Amino acid sequence: MSRMITNRMIAALKGISTRYKSCLKDVNGELTFAGVLVKYFFPSDDGKIRGISDPWAENTIKYYADDYRVRLLQVIPRFKAISHITVEELEDAIEILVNRYNYQYETENHYRKLVRVVFEAAHRAGMDVEENVWGSVFYSRTNIKPFADKEFLAIPKSLTAFESVALYASLTSDLAEAPGEDLGLLMMFFCGCRNAEVVPVSIEYTEVRNFAQGEEEWASHRDSATMDVANTFTRRRTPMAQS
Repeated sequence: MSRMITNRMIAALKGISTRYKSCLKDVNGELTFAGVLVKYFFPSDDGKIRGISDPWAENTIKYYADDYRVRLLQVIPRFKAISHITVEELEDAIEILVNRYNYQYETENHYRKLVRVVFEAAHRAGMDVEENVWGSVFYSRTNIKPFADKEFLAIPKSLTAFESVALYASLTSDLAEAPGEDLGLLMMFFCGCRNAEVVPVSIEYTEVRNFAQGEEEWASHRDSATMDVANTFTRRRTPMAQS
């Protein structure tokens, strides 16, 4: 069920359509950037095409409409069909705003998103806009099915609870005989160390081995050092693995 469009929301759109009424279409009758924004700002009458403003709260609509009307539509090519606008022209427009208003990155990115949602609306309406902006921040993978997005594009950022417990059990099963790789993984896993931060530790113990008077002395030193370091890390981090 679609939400009710209030007079305040209509007024926000009217401010755009009135100011840019002369440049809603190009000379061939194709919709411009402003034309797409105005036509698809709200859902289509039959409800088949959702509106650009659908995800925004009423107060947000007013502020975003002002961003379009006062700033963004001033710098994006006005009389050019949206299907002919290039990434270079869009980036130039954003750069003009950044230099004019001294915007920080967050605000710069905000205006890029305002551009992208208009191109998304044009794509949903069947306009051929994908080719010109493909591969840029203004491109949205609206033609990729949700399952593909999740299955092929999502990158796991952490281990599952089962994987964490299994790794903990494997790394701590025999610390005295554990290879150096296991000790490195132990430090990385429980201390949040990166690979480059663990490598110097391995180098240090390698140097000790090189200067040792014999294999037996090294083995004794290595086992003691390994146990001391590993026990310290596991003692401090075990509660995290168990939680």
